[in-house]
Amino acid sequence: MNGLDGLMYMSSTSDAAGNASITLTFETGTSPDIAQVQVQNKLQLAMPSLPEAVQQQGISVDKSSSNILMVAAFISDNGSLNQYDIADYVASNIKDPLSRTAGVGSVQLFGSEYAMRIWLDPQKLNKYNLVPSDVISQIKVQNNQISGGQLGGMPQAARPATKRLDHCADASANAGRIWQNPVESSARWFASAAA
Repeated sequence: MNGLDGLMYMSSTSDAAGNASITLTFETGTSPDIAQVQVQNKLQLAMPSLPEAVQQQGISVDKSSSNILMVAAFISDNGSLNQYDIADYVASNIKDPLSRTAGVGSVQLFGSEYAMRIWLDPQKLNKYNLVPSDVISQIKVQNNQISGGQLGGMPQAARPATKRLDHCADASANAGRIWQNPVESSARWFASAAA
């Protein structure tokens, strides 16, 4: 990021979940729009040297202040959702639309989407002539989130009153279904055999 117009200093933070944030502070009077474009250009030059997982997940560049303007809390009125369900709902349905609101620089979620840890049994992997990378690659393949299409979009002739983009649920959305996904090596087998 060296060589950016008006850049005073950089600071960074990271957490145990693998998230990292680099904050660039510019001189007073620096145009935030120009600074953002310069940062994005420098970032594109650095992208090939970043780990593949970072490149796939993507990096966002936001114009924002480090001060928190508002904190919102979400609860389940009837108790049907636990804190993990609520955090996943907020991450999936509220965070992105809120971040696109005019005047909002960034939205930080104190919670996380669903995640799971998968333990492998080395003896069972050996029995099926597999290595951990075989399991990892199949989980990645089967965990893709794809767009299911757009309701009310083209090629519809009349203009609809609403438009909605839907996503197909991925195959590993919950722990119960992930074990039903086949993993291939020299023969087909089920991931539950390696767990």
